[in-house]
Amino acid sequence: MKSLRIHRLIESGSCALGLLLTAFGFLSLLRWAGSEPHRHLIVLAVVIASAALADLISGLVHGFADHFGDPQTPWLGPAFIAPFREHHDLPMKMTEHDFIETNGNTFILICLALVLAYGLGGSMWMAFLAPLCAWVAATNQIHKWAHDPERAPAVYRWLARHELILSAKRHAFHHRGEHASHFCITFGRLSFIADRIVNWARDRSLRSSQMGRLK
Repeated sequence: MKSLRIHRLIESGSCALGLLLTAFGFLSLLRWAGSEPHRHLIVLAVVIASAALADLISGLVHGFADHFGDPQTPWLGPAFIAPFREHHDLPMKMTEHDFIETNGNTFILICLALVLAYGLGGSMWMAFLAPLCAWVAATNQIHKWAHDPERAPAVYRWLARHELILSAKRHAFHHRGEHASHFCITFGRLSFIADRIVNWARDRSLRSSQMGRLK
């Protein structure tokens, strides 16, 4: 129980710090853009590219957590693998989680990434990483709303209705059969790439284990 309380404190602190660091990164990016039109286009391109990359990352993390690794692995298993496995058995349980439980583990990684970026390249590295971190930070919340759209904010319902973000209809395909497709959970648009990579890795792993048994 003590370890759970400590992890909750780490998640709470990471959510607060992650939001502050991401906001600081965005402000640095806007300051860099200033009033120069060509820099505004660069910022727009970074935001769009970051959205696509976040969607792909969500699919790869989701797919590999679903089909690789052990939930009992210290720290990594309970924090990142077990929630995905549990989600298949109890898909609606995540709708009962509060903001910190839903997003805490993601913000831990975001804090590490932003601090590392600042340490390696200063505020500008952090600034250009901030849009990606913002989309990644939103992923689990979007995933949660896709399971409970009736209680989601109106802005989510509008975006989902127009397929501008992961919708309940699109995500429902993942929860059919063996959970072997539609892994992306930010926008759901790049699942065709993530699905191929994850399933290729699954086939390779299966063939390797079969060869191992034959030796």
